[in-house]
Amino acid sequence: MIRVLCVGAAERLKELEKTVKKVFPDAAAETETDEENACYLAERRIYDAVLTDTKWKNGDGLKVARYVHDVVPQTKVIFVTDRSEFAVPAFRTRAYGYLLSPVSEKELAEEFADLGIGTDGARRHTVEAKTFGNFELLCDGKSVRFARSKTKELIAYLVDRRGTAATSSELIVNLWEDKNVDKTTRSMLHNLVSDLKKAFAELGISYVLDFRHNAFRIDDKAIVCDCYDLLDGKSAGDRFTGEYMAAYPWAEMTAGTLAEMTGRY
Repeated sequence: MIRVLCVGAAERLKELEKTVKKVFPDAAAETETDEENACYLAERRIYDAVLTDTKWKNGDGLKVARYVHDVVPQTKVIFVTDRSEFAVPAFRTRAYGYLLSPVSEKELAEEFADLGIGTDGARRHTVEAKTFGNFELLCDGKSVRFARSKTKELIAYLVDRRGTAATSSELIVNLWEDKNVDKTTRSMLHNLVSDLKKAFAELGISYVLDFRHNAFRIDDKAIVCDCYDLLDGKSAGDRFTGEYMAAYPWAEMTAGTLAEMTGRY
């Protein structure tokens, strides 16, 4: 069963809640019209998703989205609004989606599918990146395999970026240090991206990727990662022995940061 908080003006919430229940009959769906109360609930009840309007009489959905991202980043924010002009500032809050109302059942189901949540309300997979030593990507405990060996380095680089977007030129410069950014290398990158998308689609984990407008990133909150745990002050320090993504030269900067944090070189 999934938990969803719908936030916005009362006159819109009834219809939105109804749509949620049609897509997810067993969902625990709640509504809130007050911005501050919405933030309070999101922090204490931990929802799978917050569906919020952008602006309404008693609140600002952009503020709600920023709060949720900062305090409970595992909860995904999806804007559902009739105001298209807030799309750019909405995505700056690291929101996951932006739907124009009235939203259809199909649109809502597709948005949640991208989060890895099916219409039965079940989260599908656990994606784990192991970065200490050599890099390994796991889905439900099994290594993810790619048709091209270089694809593994591509996803490793995006994991290292931790949700920060990388351009195609940046990827080419780092993945092929001895080559120029030209038509040939862009084609090579295109092949890797296609391979990555195909592999993730087959595993049902496409929601981890966020590729758009020459900006390539992962949703770092959608994966488990030993490096992220260490950087966030969690208990991964005992697993770091001084090596981080050892096969990749571009990883040396992060490796140095981790070494300084732990005193292990």
